[in-house]
Amino acid sequence: MNQNIKNEAFEQVFGSKDAFEQVFGPEHSGRVRCVGHGPIPSKYFKRLETQTPSAAEMVEIKSYVKRLEDKVDTEMVEIKRLEDKVDTVASALHTLVLRIQPQAKMAYKDSSLKLEE
Repeated sequence: MNQNIKNEAFEQVFGSKDAFEQVFGPEHSGRVRCVGHGPIPSKYFKRLETQTPSAAEMVEIKSYVKRLEDKVDTEMVEIKRLEDKVDTVASALHTLVLRIQPQAKMAYKDSSLKLEE
């Protein structure tokens, strides 16, 4: 009952239909209101024409893409060079640690620091 009172109050304030719908009737799918029965939305609201790039623009776009591809190739070569350098440094560091480790074990043998073996 409480819900019915709310619905009745809503209809009294706002009406079951808005004024526009009361005058022009319910909205019909596939039609544009207030312009008659002829036009359909896709004809009335013309879509923006898709712009096709001109030949000069296409040449510019292709040139830009080529420059970007070349830049990516250059960066990939640099990344590979740096990865190789990191591998070389890591290998040298590993060799150095293996050489120093026996000396480090002897230096800290009597200290309170415990080295993992």
